[in-house]
Amino acid sequence: MVKGKVYFVGAGPGDPDMLTVKGRRLLEEAELVIYYGFAVSQKIVDCARGTRLDSYGLSLEEIMEAMLRTVEAGGNVVRLHSGDPSLFGGMLEQIDALKRAGVEIEIVPGVSSLFASAALLETQLTLPGVAQTLIITRPNGDESIKELSKHRSTMAIFLGVSEIREIMETVEYPKDMPVAVIYHACWDDEQIFYGTVGDIADTVESAGIKEGAMILIGEVVQPKTIMRLTRGES
Repeated sequence: MVKGKVYFVGAGPGDPDMLTVKGRRLLEEAELVIYYGFAVSQKIVDCARGTRLDSYGLSLEEIMEAMLRTVEAGGNVVRLHSGDPSLFGGMLEQIDALKRAGVEIEIVPGVSSLFASAALLETQLTLPGVAQTLIITRPNGDESIKELSKHRSTMAIFLGVSEIREIMETVEYPKDMPVAVIYHACWDDEQIFYGTVGDIADTVESAGIKEGAMILIGEVVQPKTIMRLTRGES
């Protein structure tokens, strides 16, 4: 029996132009495209030509049923993940179930919102003499944000903007350490908020941002200031 294949495709940060060439081709060719609610830009979803299924509120069993029904009929499935599926993508449980069902899978990387955020800030996440280590985390993980912040490295926090006040009160960076919060990087409604550990929570809460944002902490958030100081300019 001929079976289709399931592709886990990184949708990128939100701009269809930032889809990989392979990701876009698969998205356009798939018989079924599964995405998670507003986590994926509608512009990306609109690239799909086959059946679309919003997985918000669906159980793993319901998602698997839709996938298996398609592949057993010989069709291909694209499981869209925002950014890159290897970062907080939640795909391993699905992959395990698919492999146990004898379904072939493939992972197609995407541009993470982390890297889109750095591009919008016109900075680099590692900088000689400033920070050569990047910590990627989220609240409520196995690692403590408080402990990780003691390294004073650049820190990128996913899925944490709803808890930004608690995070800023927890981290052990100086209160004047620069922070940027990037909302919907590369979406039409993108916004960038600058501040410090001491005041960014007030700014973000005043703007009403509660989800869909990346938090970046570290000196690299202000590259122009760093380069001016490096050149000895006041």
